Amino acid sequence: MDPQVQQRMMLYAGLIPGAISFMLMLGAWYLHALRTSKTDLDDSEDTQPVSQGPRWMLPVMLALGVAGADYATNYGVKLWPDDNTYRYIHAIVLLALAGVAEGLVRMPVLVAALTRTLAYAGVFWMLTEGYAQTIMGGSANLIAYTLFAALCTATIATAADRSAEHNNHKNGLGWVDAITWAAIAGAIMPVLLANHFAIGAML
Repeated sequence: MDPQVQQRMMLYAGLIPGAISFMLMLGAWYLHALRTSKTDLDDSEDTQPVSQGPRWMLPVMLALGVAGADYATNYGVKLWPDDNTYRYIHAIVLLALAGVAEGLVRMPVLVAALTRTLAYAGVFWMLTEGYAQTIMGGSANLIAYTLFAALCTATIATAADRSAEHNNHKNGLGWVDAITWAAIAGAIMPVLLANHFAIGAML
């Protein structure tokens, strides 16, 4: 690999997003710890319980990582590119918005499932719309595949989320989350490779 390209990827796809994510997480956890300490000192019964942590930060950091990798490989961000392979940043922003909304607001099960379904449908459509008449075999097939992908992923995500909440990680299930994210990251690689985005698959 060209040393200049390697340095660009290390800088924009690694160091800068990592540094920004670290500072954001540091600030969020400091505010969380500060609020927790104040709540512990307050004996009032009206005090609202503090959440387990800034869980809304995870989708933000994932979006930063993908945005950095996208910028490093494509040398810029287009508002709405015609090529599907340039829409990964748009897809991750949509998922990040849905994730932040769920992290900040306690949603009922049906509302959360609907939010995820719409987000996943939007992502699938963004990344496949250009292949509607070729790989997908027509607009009707594209709609069917989009609905299938959205409903399946939303169902799996909601079931896993509720299962983890029900167990409350008391049985040592915290490692399941890490394995799940590792599996998702691994599943992204062949998808990017199939879309002729080899550099993105490598990242």
